[in-house]
Amino acid sequence: GIYRHFIREPHNLAERYGKGSWAVITGSSDGIGKAFAYELAKKGFNLYLISRTESKLVDICKEIEEEYKVETKYLAKEFTESYTDKFYTDIAEETKDLDVSILVNNVGRGRKKAPDGNQIKNDIDTVVINCLPQTALQALFVPRMNERENRSGVVNLSSVAGGKPLAMNPVYSATKGYNDYLSRASFWENSEKIDFISARPGWVSTPLINNKEVGGYIISAEDCVTSTLDKLGHDDWTNGHWRHSLFYT
Repeated sequence: GIYRHFIREPHNLAERYGKGSWAVITGSSDGIGKAFAYELAKKGFNLYLISRTESKLVDICKEIEEEYKVETKYLAKEFTESYTDKFYTDIAEETKDLDVSILVNNVGRGRKKAPDGNQIKNDIDTVVINCLPQTALQALFVPRMNERENRSGVVNLSSVAGGKPLAMNPVYSATKGYNDYLSRASFWENSEKIDFISARPGWVSTPLINNKEVGGYIISAEDCVTSTLDKLGHDDWTNGHWRHSLFYT
């Protein structure tokens, strides 16, 4: 654990995956997804951001282009509708000429109780949002990545709740277990050309946990992202930050 977190050198991702290539990030207008956007732009990757709120995407793209001098594109999508193949048609069309080297499957939700009382719809939406975009976007981009000259990387957001059954939020826990299994199985199948990592963090200060104050077991989205990317290309799963690794063990 000490070697992995404090001694081992992370890969230079721009050199490993190709300078000037593109990163596709879902759920990128807030929290962990937004932090991935800024960190990958800082490393020199162009960005294709997919999230629900267009106004936030516009602001993020403008700020990133000005600060990091990379190209950005965005697409506003409502992921509760991601259960049909047609949902992905415009994503496929708009990225067909982009050299996509990184896919970050981040979009997700953790709501346990339906605020409107419709628990069936609430739980169905949780399964749809947490599982289907990861499945479909891997189906879209993994074959393309296997044809690239450079290696590529896929980051799949699972959770510490996906490593073991979580009775307090069983639907969320089950979907995060799916994210983890799909990611690790996909790595074993595509490891010659693609680095997969299943990110299984604990509590991160994001809207998912009402932006709780950073401290103790709660880390920032930025720390979650950097500690995960440091392990991309080395490990097929990680809790990310050392604090979360300590908790998991």
